[in-house]
Amino acid sequence: MRRLHNGSVRIYRSAIVLIFMLLAGVVQAQITYTRSFTKKLAGAQLSYHTPVESWLHVVPLRSDAFMDYDLVLQNDRNDYEVRYRIRRLNRKWRAVPQHVEVSRLVASIATNEPEAEIRMSFPDDAFVREAFNAESGLFARFKPKPAFSEKPFGTLVSLYGEGKAIVDVVVLYHDPGFDPIEHFRDLRFK
Repeated sequence: MRRLHNGSVRIYRSAIVLIFMLLAGVVQAQITYTRSFTKKLAGAQLSYHTPVESWLHVVPLRSDAFMDYDLVLQNDRNDYEVRYRIRRLNRKWRAVPQHVEVSRLVASIATNEPEAEIRMSFPDDAFVREAFNAESGLFARFKPKPAFSEKPFGTLVSLYGEGKAIVDVVVLYHDPGFDPIEHFRDLRFK
């Protein structure tokens, strides 16, 4: 009789652990960052997934003279911030090449200090397709203007989805060894 009792306790404990694991998965799957951001994702044919271990939380949108955002997430543990902007394509944006748009944006948010540099790169199309399912991308590393962010480093990932949208992801951080391009592959065109 005692063996049955110990076995029942183990089954009960296992069931409790399983229930908590399932609830954590359900809660994660049901997270909606904001209604407007979720709506923009659907309209631009994007899927979005941020791992729970990223410890990101939504920061209320604030007025910014440099850039409009659809979502701002912050990680207090590792001290970085991610700002998202999704722009559905229209005639105006189709007429301006992506590198011109990115150059304008980076010129607006990067510092004007003489020793600061902006490094722009065009990743291989195969990498952009594999990582983001996008037609093209452009990356820019820069030092942000103090009015834009108090963090000393910034990376812009700009992605183009043919007939869908242009997505700009600005990551602001303190650690010079941090590589946002390796960490932020959370948006993918469908």
